[in-house]
Amino acid sequence: MIFLLASCTFSGVNLEKVQAATRNKDITMLVSYLEQGEYSYIRERAAEGMRQVPAYQGKAVAVPALRQCVRNSQEKGYVRAQCALTLGGWGIDAATDDIISSLAEVDEESRYWIAVALRGLSTPQARAQLQELANDADVYLATSVRQWLETSR
Repeated sequence: MIFLLASCTFSGVNLEKVQAATRNKDITMLVSYLEQGEYSYIRERAAEGMRQVPAYQGKAVAVPALRQCVRNSQEKGYVRAQCALTLGGWGIDAATDDIISSLAEVDEESRYWIAVALRGLSTPQARAQLQELANDADVYLATSVRQWLETSR
């Protein structure tokens, strides 16, 4: 019981550090938390926090780490989705194939957020994948994608 309480206390400190790095737009620290965070929710928050940093400030340092996160089949789906969302939000077209490949390896909710990330990319592959997802077996995903495609015409 004491161990559990102590681990919650220490992980709370880590989360506070991630939040501070996000507020300070400290991309170097956020990348460090993404790459080395012991807990998946720390890595998720680090990837999410990077979206608060303008792409021109964060790309050089963060893109390789974010792409590695998306490609990492051992990573939790929701962490991979946050990494994909940051790449899509920054319009990193070079990550298109990484993002598309991850769709087959994650849970349904993560697939939805990864599809959202594809909306931020301007490659023919991203557009083709969204067209394919418009007929997906996941009704919620398919309906959302069809709406996105209709509004982007």
